[in-house]
Amino acid sequence: MDQQELLRKREIFFNEITDVMFRPKSKIDSLYDIEKYLSYPIEDEMFSDVKHGELVFVIRDEYFGKNFEVMLSIWQVGTKLKIGVCMKDENQHLLNILMGDEQAEILNAFEDVQPKVRNVYGGIFYDWYFDATHLYDSYQIQETFVMNMRHIQLRVLNTIYDALKAASIQV
Repeated sequence: MDQQELLRKREIFFNEITDVMFRPKSKIDSLYDIEKYLSYPIEDEMFSDVKHGELVFVIRDEYFGKNFEVMLSIWQVGTKLKIGVCMKDENQHLLNILMGDEQAEILNAFEDVQPKVRNVYGGIFYDWYFDATHLYDSYQIQETFVMNMRHIQLRVLNTIYDALKAASIQV
């Protein structure tokens, strides 16, 4: 595959991820009560660089009077694909809570692939690494990552919601 074809396929891949991240609330969101914690990326702060394989979404919100920030990212270069999540909150409430069992929902997001987890720069970073050798060979392979970005978005937001709800009850 030459560079032009790779960039064209990567652009389509990134656009599909962007579409799913901004997907409007649906009936299933209501049925599963997802709408109580669903928050969308800030469009003006989204960053997409197809040539360098970078796609970043920023979500800022507050639950129960506590502010938080989540960055979800894709880095796809050559045969490597990294999906990252960084969670920050202004007073470290969330970070203290998430160092316990509450993060299992996030750790197991990709079932058999465990993320590298770091607590640095005032945030918790989760990075999953995948072999992307065949990423553009089949839409089925791409769809797995496209839909998992939405899945990660919801798991992270649900974990934050539950953790901050529990913290607000304890106060």
